[in-house]
Amino acid sequence: MKTFRTQRVWLLLSVLFVVIFSIFGCISSNVTLSNAHGFSNLVLDKDTLWFGAGYKLYRADLNQHIATLVYDTKDVVISFVQIDGKRLYFGGYHSPSDNGSVIWSFDIDDENVLWKKEVTDNWGRGRIVIPPLIDKETIIFGTKTVLYGIDKTHGINRWKIKDNWFGTGFTPILANGQLFYGIDNEYFGGDKTASGRTIAVVNPQSGTTIKTISMPGRLGATPIIHGDCLFVKDYDYYKRDSTGKLQWIGALRLNCIDLNSGEIIWTFQGHGVAAPSQISFYDGRVLDVFANQLYAIDEKFGTLHWQSPSLEAAVINPQVIEGLNIIALEIPTSKKVIFLDSTTGKLQDKALLNVLSSSTFIGQEAIYGTTNAIVRVDISTGNTIWSIPIDSQYQVSSGDE
Repeated sequence: MKTFRTQRVWLLLSVLFVVIFSIFGCISSNVTLSNAHGFSNLVLDKDTLWFGAGYKLYRADLNQHIATLVYDTKDVVISFVQIDGKRLYFGGYHSPSDNGSVIWSFDIDDENVLWKKEVTDNWGRGRIVIPPLIDKETIIFGTKTVLYGIDKTHGINRWKIKDNWFGTGFTPILANGQLFYGIDNEYFGGDKTASGRTIAVVNPQSGTTIKTISMPGRLGATPIIHGDCLFVKDYDYYKRDSTGKLQWIGALRLNCIDLNSGEIIWTFQGHGVAAPSQISFYDGRVLDVFANQLYAIDEKFGTLHWQSPSLEAAVINPQVIEGLNIIALEIPTSKKVIFLDSTTGKLQDKALLNVLSSSTFIGQEAIYGTTNAIVRVDISTGNTIWSIPIDSQYQVSSGDE
């Protein structure tokens, strides 16, 4: 009897194995691999440029115009690079498997890996959406639901903040020896009335909250501290009319908040959707984007000096190039950088095309990653000064239609 039952169990297991194998075989047969090209941010250290391209970490000598392959991750697309003294921290996400992320600590002098840390998350396949913020003894980075504080020397966890949404909205920053992040925990059992509208000010060494700052609307975009003010956006996208029906209003506000009191000093009212864009400052003005326009706002009073015309698409990350009296703006959907007059906001008749990385500006020149190359371009003429070949290719998976 036992033998008969055993045979039946093995038969059922064999059939089940065949069915599962067939299902996964069908799924895998519908998955194809395609090539993509990508760069991390560019980090300039004297005359050396560090960056990730596809799966590989490079350093480029800007004087010799030579790029050296430093480290090959094999299957991790490098999406961020940060330098801290003689250490470099880099990492990204697995592709084409798209399963988790990795961060490495790297000795610049010896060019050796000091430690490696794997990260997973049930949301967003564990991608690191908050690149490293570097403090004295701690590196802070995060996935969509967990913010990690890890020891710089050994890569071990010092603290973590979990059950909070970091995937969109307020981008955490490290400034003045404090960490600022948005408390967005409504879907993890948090206070619904305060969730998404509260800024936590945290000790970066311990992860403990020092104080909180309440906002009238939901937090959005990338904040910055300048002087004694925290500049941060909040928004209210909908409101109810007299009948109780929701109406789209797209209200997006830039606020100057006193760091000591937490009180709002002034608010500039705009419209659009909060985007992960860096704010810049120039000549007593705050340069910030609302949808497809750039605004120059008085730093002390919050009044408008000028606004750009409506541009071809949403723009981000204004950077001032003082030598040319222009402002650079990224258009991610077009892989393009455009330029505006810094005095009037008028659009200039020049642009950088096929831009796959952040751009580094030196004088009147721009350095950026394009398909399989790092290039240096004269902004005024648009001429390429030099081009260094780089393998920026990686693979992504896609299902057949």
